Parts: sequence; structure tokens; C-alpha cells
Amino acid sequence: MNSYVSTSKERFFLYNTLAILLKAVEGERTTVELRNEASICGVVEQTDGFMNINMKDCLFTDPRGDSYKYEIFFVQARNIRHVHVPAHIQ
Repeated sequence: MNSYVSTSKERFFLYNTLAILLKAVEGERTTVELRNEASICGVVEQTDGFMNINMKDCLFTDPRGDSYKYEIFFVQARNIRHVHVPAHIQ
């Protein structure tokens, strides 16, 4: 888990908001649902205090149901609707 945090503001958000839950899914395969009804299924590589997510080995499914493979994918926090947390993480 990469503990690099660039600013004190980001550190504050990381430890005082739900962004800390995203750190628990780093290195895990999960699904991120977006506000536009699209979804990305892949391995969460890195998250930051603002809830931005870097993913790898992704399958992006658009709202029409078409799927596309990406080696890396960046998800801006403002586009996230829901992040599935795997059952084995408590």
C-alpha cells in the first residue's frame, strides 16, 4: 500500500472521510460504479485522499452494455457512485 500523501489537506481528507475505505481495497479486484451508469471492474492500484482511483487490468462497461478492456484506468472522485468492497475485507 502506497502511503504517499502530497498535502496536509489531502491527509486530512484521507483520515477524516470515507476515503480511508478505499485504501482497504487497494490491491483487490473490485467494481466501481459511475454516475453515468457505466462501471469498471479491475484491480485498484492506488487511491488518494480525494477519492480518485487508479485501476489496472480493467473491463469498462458503458451504459449501453458495450465492454472495453483497458490496461490502466483513472477514475475521478466526482464520477464515482459506488465502490463494491469485497466480502473478505472487514
